[in-house]
Amino acid sequence: MGSGEFRRQLEYKAAMRGGLGVVDDRFFASSKLCSCGHKMDALPLSVGKWTCPNGSETHDRDVNAAIHLMQWAASSAVTACGKGCSGARHKTSVKPID
Repeated sequence: MGSGEFRRQLEYKAAMRGGLGVVDDRFFASSKLCSCGHKMDALPLSVGKWTCPNGSETHDRDVNAAIHLMQWAASSAVTACGKGCSGARHKTSVKPID
C-alpha cells in the first residue's frame, strides 16, 4: 500500500503544479538495457554495476534506469495518462484544488 500512496501523491503534486505523471510498464527493463540495444536477461538486484557484453560499456544500474525512464517518458508514445488513452473519456484520479 505504501507504493500506491507514493504514486498517488506524486500524481497529485504534479497536477497541482501543472506537471504530468507517467507510469511505465511494470516489466519495463529500464536498468537492464544498454544504449546499444542489448538487454541483459538475468541481472540480480544485488548487482549495482554491469558491463554490456556487446559494447563493453559499463552501466550504473540506477543511473541507467533513470536515463531509460526519462527517454521513455519523453517519447511520443507516452500520452497524458501513460496508458495510451486520451480524450474526454479519460478520467483523472487527481482533483484540482480551487
